[in-house]
Amino acid sequence: MRLSPGTCGALLTLAVCAAPAEAAPLSFGDFVTSAAINAVEGQNQTIGFAYAGNKFVGSVYFGSNNNQLYSTNLTGGGVAKFGAPITGFTGEIYVTASLGIGGFGPNRDVYTGSEAGGAVWRISTTARRRRSSPAAAAASSAACAASRSTRTACTATS
Repeated sequence: MRLSPGTCGALLTLAVCAAPAEAAPLSFGDFVTSAAINAVEGQNQTIGFAYAGNKFVGSVYFGSNNNQLYSTNLTGGGVAKFGAPITGFTGEIYVTASLGIGGFGPNRDVYTGSEAGGAVWRISTTARRRRSSPAAAAASSAACAASRSTRTACTATS
């Protein structure tokens, strides 16, 4: 296949014009303000943060109310308590959310665990939250994933 000089010139012009423009400088800022978290939690030492579909859910570090999760809307505002305080949770509180596929929390359920608790809690993001029974606290991780309850404690397994 042969290209004429005019075709080469047109292709070169197209390539130059289609080149990506210089990107704007990247700037960082607070997504959730310390004051907003402090107003809900009584402290603002954040440790965990997870995207849960229609909200973000976070946890705070050692200190007062660190067993109480909080949530924000998708723009970082509207900070509110998420569920009830989780009895027995102290220290670092890990928080994550499911993708909503594969049987793990079909509604972007939140999973949280405490360094001191030895258990993982599943918290529904759509249903009314309730405390689990002692029997549920002894359930295996597999039973937790298959559970239909809105909040289930599962013993950590290795």
